[in-house]
Amino acid sequence: MIKIEEHKQKMGIGSDHILHLISSEIKSINGNDTDKIRYREENQNGEFVAFYIVEDGISKYPPFKKVFHFEKE
Repeated sequence: MIKIEEHKQKMGIGSDHILHLISSEIKSINGNDTDKIRYREENQNGEFVAFYIVEDGISKYPPFKKVFHFEKE
């Protein structure tokens, strides 16, 4: 499940801006499940601000390490 509001907070994007989900895919590699998500950010006037790639993952096995990474395109 994709948590857009949680991602906005982790990325430091203000509540007056909107993230639109463009695409997502789930990868399962070496015991890790990772969501790779692409967002489009708009300001309060609906104007384009930036594109982002987010990787949000968790290990399938204890200790269930979580990973969160994003980059602005």
